[in-house]
Amino acid sequence: MSFDEVLMKKLKVLLGDFGVVRAWGSISTGAFDLARCLGCDPIVFVGQDLSFTGGRYYAHGTYQELRWLRDLAYPRTLDDVHRWRMSKENDLDIADICGQPGRTSKALEAYRHYFEREISQTAARVLNASEGGTGFQGVENVTLEEVLWRYARKEIPIRSIIARARTGRSKGQTSRLFDFLKITAEQLESVRDLCNRGFVTARAIHQKESIDTTADYHQMEEIYENIYNRKEVLTLLENANQGGLLTYQRGAEKLGGRPLDEKLIDEATALYGAFFVSFYQTAAMLKRRFEQAALSVGCKLSDSQSLETDKNERLLQAG
Repeated sequence: MSFDEVLMKKLKVLLGDFGVVRAWGSISTGAFDLARCLGCDPIVFVGQDLSFTGGRYYAHGTYQELRWLRDLAYPRTLDDVHRWRMSKENDLDIADICGQPGRTSKALEAYRHYFEREISQTAARVLNASEGGTGFQGVENVTLEEVLWRYARKEIPIRSIIARARTGRSKGQTSRLFDFLKITAEQLESVRDLCNRGFVTARAIHQKESIDTTADYHQMEEIYENIYNRKEVLTLLENANQGGLLTYQRGAEKLGGRPLDEKLIDEATALYGAFFVSFYQTAAMLKRRFEQAALSVGCKLSDSQSLETDKNERLLQAG
């Protein structure tokens, strides 16, 4: 995890300092540092063209492009969407590794400079098998076929290596880790319960089913405060739900200072309802991850875990 964030700090106390994977705004930067930490040599870049190769913002077949396809409406084409998305960037002219003209963005250029700086401080050999794009200063450009032929001919027993690392923990470390996972999962479950109660209350107000709207509104406020009193998991939830948190904070700023009347209650109820849904979903996702982590160390957090992790987590739909 990057930036030595809260979960890694907790694990460091339990398991000792086992290092931190550094990242700089992109998954690929974290993957590069992980490869260094693992002692990989050579380290090979694949698909890191860092440009709008072929006039596309994303490569074909990515999640983002599939999402765009679902939202397409005639006569707009996928190429139109790529051009529109690229038009929103501060794009730059480049010459690619083959000397052909191309386009990139200031953000992608920043990633390239970051990689070049990190590569210059890396002992391992670094190769670029992206076969297109901007390339990296001081890095040899090779084909992926050549890399596979030269370096990927030996089978590596990945599963047994991971198994040895897992059995290398002491019983005390495993026990402390399991206790942490169990307690945190229980706290996340309590947040889910609070969010569900808050959502039910918000729905009752929204559907005009509340007997005492003002009392129910104050109950929502109290539930919100109770969620924020879960200090042990609050930072985890906020880090994993930054979009939902930002939406709530912006909405709350707009409502601040207004008198408590019917219109305010209606607007605040919609805001609280969205907050409860997003935090419920985030707590459910994190709980599943903690349950999976417990299984990876040979423990099960509850007898119902297999059923719980397979369940499609969601709140009751508003009627």
